[in-house]
Amino acid sequence: MMRSIITVTAVAVLAAASASAQMLSAGAGFLYKGGLNGGTIREGRKTDLNFNGMVDLSAMGLLRFSKTSDMGLMLEIGTAEYSFRMRPENEDVATEANTGIYSVSKFAITPSLYLGGFTLGASFGFGDTYDLENVDGSAADALRPFTDFAQVAVVPASPTIELRLGGQIGLWKHDDGVLNLNLHAGYMLPGLFDNGGDNNAKPVSAGIGINYLFTVIR
Repeated sequence: MMRSIITVTAVAVLAAASASAQMLSAGAGFLYKGGLNGGTIREGRKTDLNFNGMVDLSAMGLLRFSKTSDMGLMLEIGTAEYSFRMRPENEDVATEANTGIYSVSKFAITPSLYLGGFTLGASFGFGDTYDLENVDGSAADALRPFTDFAQVAVVPASPTIELRLGGQIGLWKHDDGVLNLNLHAGYMLPGLFDNGGDNNAKPVSAGIGINYLFTVIR
């Protein structure tokens, strides 16, 4: 599956690069993230940080505007994980049995502007399934979504839109490619759930990872 995604990503960007002989790199990487709910929290509830159980995996291509330019366009295709905790605001009441972890997995397409090692873009996430369980591993009660978001049931929106800011720091460079430290920050708009109203969850995420981009066209 990942090999197919890498191939599709490389071919899509290669078609644009071949027409103008611009510099093209392609590769793959992973990202480990944590997050919390950046939306408006209901009175009596509080969000906490949670680290994802799975890493993001993606194939990517970078098309520079010219062979000497440090600016260009970047495209990533792969998975995107989001999670956060919701618990009672009163810490004396909050326990592992009543603190819920919301986890959502998306298939994401992320175009970005590459500016001298920084990236600014938007990620479009597809998929409408989520998981909810308590920190102690027990099943959350059926009314937990209403308690947290004033909704009897929550259905993740598809697509979702996440604003992303990132950084690519070169760790090892050679003629055939570069190994990068990948930094990530993201904020989801307008929200995670369909018809979420004033208390819709808006995941805020941050992460760190590694990617390798090999040179396809010099």
